[in-house]
Amino acid sequence: MTATRYSISRTVHRWASAYQRRRRRKLTERIMNDLPPSLQRDIGWQPSGPTRQR
Repeated sequence: MTATRYSISRTVHRWASAYQRRRRRKLTERIMNDLPPSLQRDIGWQPSGPTRQR
């Protein structure tokens, strides 16, 4: 029984971590896209570039 609980909690933890990474990435993209175009060019950000695939 203990092994099953451990694997379930580990799976939930991995899902939560993946969700948090996706959420942070989306927030960062939103912040970067809100910067002025001149600043985006200076740091090499291309908002119209290819989107990240899973």
